[in-house]
Amino acid sequence: MEQSKVNQFMFLQVVTVTLLLTTLNAEAQIAIDELQEKNGIYYNKNKPYTGTVNLCDCTECGCSGKAEMKNGKFHGSYSYGDEYGSTSGTYKDGKKHGEWTEENGDEKGITEITVTNYKDGVLQNSKTLQAMDYYKGQLAKCSGKKNEQCATIMYQLGTAQYSQAYIGGNFSPAMQTFQQLLKEYPNSQYAPSVKQMLGQIKIASLPPEQQQAAQMQLTIDLYKEQLAECSKKKNDQCAVIMYQLGAIYYSQEASAGKQDFPMATQMFQQLLKEYPRYGESVKQMLEQQKALREQEEQQRKQAAQQKALREQEKQQREQAAQQKAQQKIEQQQQQAAQMQQNIDSYKERLAKCDKQCDLIMYQLGGAYYSQAAASVGKQDYSLAIQMYQQLLKEYPESQYAQIAKQTLGQIKIAALPPEQQQAARMQLTIDSYKEQFAKCSNQCDLIMYQLGNTYYSQAMSAGKQDYSLAIQTFQQLLKEYPESRYAQSV
Repeated sequence: MEQSKVNQFMFLQVVTVTLLLTTLNAEAQIAIDELQEKNGIYYNKNKPYTGTVNLCDCTECGCSGKAEMKNGKFHGSYSYGDEYGSTSGTYKDGKKHGEWTEENGDEKGITEITVTNYKDGVLQNSKTLQAMDYYKGQLAKCSGKKNEQCATIMYQLGTAQYSQAYIGGNFSPAMQTFQQLLKEYPNSQYAPSVKQMLGQIKIASLPPEQQQAAQMQLTIDLYKEQLAECSKKKNDQCAVIMYQLGAIYYSQEASAGKQDFPMATQMFQQLLKEYPRYGESVKQMLEQQKALREQEEQQRKQAAQQKALREQEKQQREQAAQQKAQQKIEQQQQQAAQMQQNIDSYKERLAKCDKQCDLIMYQLGGAYYSQAAASVGKQDYSLAIQMYQQLLKEYPESQYAQIAKQTLGQIKIAALPPEQQQAARMQLTIDSYKEQFAKCSNQCDLIMYQLGNTYYSQAMSAGKQDYSLAIQTFQQLLKEYPESRYAQSV
């Protein structure tokens, strides 16, 4: 059985045991919620209440507490505890009187104790101590004495040491205190809890994969010991312990994959024989476990189906990725073949050309450039460079010469470190505008305007804020083309 299922089983066990305990405690003292409070006096059936009152008795809520009342007022001992700590002391005629202790802590246990003294409800003094310092001081007062109060103090000290060990990792002080408690007070009410914590210390030292089984065996041993102690009493508390032991056997056997549950069956049969009135509770628990097993089986099937579906989806994704990769390879191969075909065609035409040879040369250089750009790995533009340089040499005045220069510049820029490319690209643009302006016969104002803007951008990106070249170019534009629409923008 998976850990989550064991936990679910244990939850069902606790719920059912709680129902049993509720039945057993039908004769419990009156709860404070059942009393009517008026002007600080608590009434029961219109009479001031005298006796013990339950402040809280809720396992699920994590709280417990009892107090004594006389004539409708708190009078005598008072104790209350919940997950945040506990408070205990004495009332006298509805007022706090004598020493009160307040224990505070966190999820790991009590960390500090506040001791406050009252006289007829009036605060006299208060001090806060570390929990272990307080318990050690109280235990020192027990020297030479043996009573239940001293056992309680020893238990509180051991519990504080046990909690601190989860932070520091040293369980030795807690083990020594607990072992002393079992030795001096073997029949104390705290003995079962102490044995369980000693068992937990031992379990914590085991490898993780062994701890669950060891925890379950520890619980079984504790219940068996409790059952042996109460077997002669034959009271309802024995029935609860018997039920808990049977439930733990059931969980252990279910974890081991057994289907007949011999130990659990034997324990439940003994419970039904000795305490037949709990038959319905046992039946309810067994039905819950049957439903749980069916749910587990259904979940296992669903998990297997989901796993198979995920595997199928994974295979489909892998196949789609392979197909896409294959299509890309085929597409690249087709493009490469087409590029080579174009190159061969341009080379053949160039070899025979008697006119527009500059165009063919430009097209061949472009085809070489595209072939290099599409290649995998290091890109070799040498053939494109060679062809563009031949174009510039043989046809320097061609309309394609300027584009060839731009492309050669771009190839050169691409070989530079990334941090240098922007500045080089801007300089290339400036050189191109300057050359166009030197040869221009129309739209010279536009070229001059573009050159001035590029100078401006170059100064901005350089961070030097030197706009002299931009100013000079814009002033020349205003002087030579005062009527140009670009002059208005300047």
